[in-house]
Amino acid sequence: MAIVFADGTQAHTGKLIQEKVNYYSTITSFSTDSNTLQRMFTFTFTPKLANSTIHHTLEVHGYYGSSGADRNFSCGMNVNGGTEKRIGPNPNSQPSGNDTRNITGFHRGDTPGMSFVINFHNVFTGNADGFPAWSAGDTLAFWADCVGENTLYHCQASQQGQGRFGRGRSKIILQEYIP
Repeated sequence: MAIVFADGTQAHTGKLIQEKVNYYSTITSFSTDSNTLQRMFTFTFTPKLANSTIHHTLEVHGYYGSSGADRNFSCGMNVNGGTEKRIGPNPNSQPSGNDTRNITGFHRGDTPGMSFVINFHNVFTGNADGFPAWSAGDTLAFWADCVGENTLYHCQASQQGQGRFGRGRSKIILQEYIP
C-alpha cells in the first residue's frame, strides 16, 4: 500500500530504485602541481529510470605528505560519453584563479601524520539544474579527481605495525530514486 500525501508527492510504494557502491581499494599516491586535476577512480552506472534523482556520496580515505599542503577534490559525470558535468561545486562566480570544478574551498594537510576520511554528499536529477538528460539503460560514467600540493596517499594509513592501525577504503555510493 502506498502512502499518498495530500499534495500527491508520494504515490509510489517506495522511491529507492537501486543502490550501487563503487569501492576503490588500490593503494595509490597523487602528486602534481597545485592546478592539475588527477583522476583517482572512475566507474559506470546504468539507470533504471529516465531522469531519475541520484544521491551521490564520495568518501575519500588517505593522508597528506606534508604540513600546510592544500588539496581539493572534484567529482563529475557524463551520459554515454558526452559532455562532462561536475557534481557539487558552487555555481557562483569564483575569485580570479580559483577552479570552478572543485567541491570545497580547500582541505589543508596540517596534520600529515594522521589519516583522514572526507565525505561529500550531493543530490541531482537528470535534465534539471544543468545536469544532462538520460534514459533508462544509458551509461552514466562517474569519477573522482584530486588536485593540490605535495602528495595525497590515497587509501593508505599514515601509521603501521600496531593492531589499532588500518587502511581506509574510498568509495562512491550512488542511490537512484524516483524523482
